Amino acid sequence: EYVAANREDAPLPKKLRKNPQYEVIGGYFPGLTTEPFHDTSGRPWSALADAFPSIKRELEALLARDQEFKDVGKPLGWRTMPVFYKGAQHPDFPAEDCP
Repeated sequence: EYVAANREDAPLPKKLRKNPQYEVIGGYFPGLTTEPFHDTSGRPWSALADAFPSIKRELEALLARDQEFKDVGKPLGWRTMPVFYKGAQHPDFPAEDCP
């Protein structure tokens, strides 16, 4: 149902229309099956899961530098530290903290 609604092949199911936070925003992924759970063995993202401890350390190092984040979402208070800008690494990004 979700895939069909996102592909605009079918109307949005009633159970999704009741949820005010649900919005169809082009969430269709060609080739992705509708299985509720996927076997992750042998998939490329298993390496990502294995790298979690390193990724967490890198994130914590960046969060410790929060004073360097740029305001981007006034008045909502969103802040960011850009990694790439226009296809190139941002010169202010502390790449040494994220090998």
